Amino acid sequence: MLLPKQKFIQGSACTFTVFTQTPHEFFFLYSFRLVSPRYESGHSLPTVTRSADLYSPWNNIHSDAHDVLERSDMQHSLYGGGTMCGRFVMMCDLSEIIEAFDISDRACEPKPSYNIAPGTEIAAIIHAEVNRLVPFIWGLLPAWSKDPSICGRLINARAETVTEKPSFRSALKRRRCLIVATGFYEWKKNAQGNMPFYIGLRTDAPFGFAGLYETRQFPDGRELSTCAIITTEANELIKPIHHRMPVIIPQQEEERWLDPSPGDTKALLPLLQPYPSEAMKAYRVSPLVNAPRNNSAACVKPFLNNDHYRTPEDPVK
Repeated sequence: MLLPKQKFIQGSACTFTVFTQTPHEFFFLYSFRLVSPRYESGHSLPTVTRSADLYSPWNNIHSDAHDVLERSDMQHSLYGGGTMCGRFVMMCDLSEIIEAFDISDRACEPKPSYNIAPGTEIAAIIHAEVNRLVPFIWGLLPAWSKDPSICGRLINARAETVTEKPSFRSALKRRRCLIVATGFYEWKKNAQGNMPFYIGLRTDAPFGFAGLYETRQFPDGRELSTCAIITTEANELIKPIHHRMPVIIPQQEEERWLDPSPGDTKALLPLLQPYPSEAMKAYRVSPLVNAPRNNSAACVKPFLNNDHYRTPEDPVK
């Protein structure tokens, strides 16, 4: 449901709060602005009922509302283009994850997903005596925060300030994770608008984003685990597309990153560097990825007959 219930007025901007229940029966509050050119006075806001809808409120709502959201700037400010890392891909199956990350215990069975947006449940790896595959909600709720809406704003943590920010410094010390992915999207701005690009490893192998997590204990005994992805400056491959990129932890450093024992967090900062360009690829993909409801292999297919395929030796077109 939406709290409080408000009305769209034609041509106006409305700020409203989403009150939604996650798969684990926890509640998030999230506020954002939406300019509506189509709704007239007397039309109430759409209802949001699932955790996936926290960032994709068009999944199960009136088609007119979907049109408004899809055409608005909100789409890029929340999902891509305006964010540092607002969407990613996890195309591998469970057996590949277990092998790639030496998983000994698992609390989830992730399925391939081609358009993962904030607010959804994602697969992550933590080390608790052994490597464990666990489900987190993407969007960090800091341990100190009494305001659940803050998680909607904390999908990324900047590597340059992660040791200083109250929202992240405690998690950096003891609650580091790897967020399982095979690629991610970034949007390149040009005169025609924002063009989405898919970026991944040349090998197409799964990898781990540097992540931070928190687990909130509620008075009734329930728990909520949330996470954020650390970002850094873009490497030479990605710079022409976007100025930031998510941190990818090299395979040989994963054990060090996951180690939960106390230590000097500044010693971890060298890991939060741009991944080498020569190991990555980037190419333009369809605008299908602009809407999180589109979640199929078509999202990662090269657009325009590979005219925009890029390796480190090629310019972005």
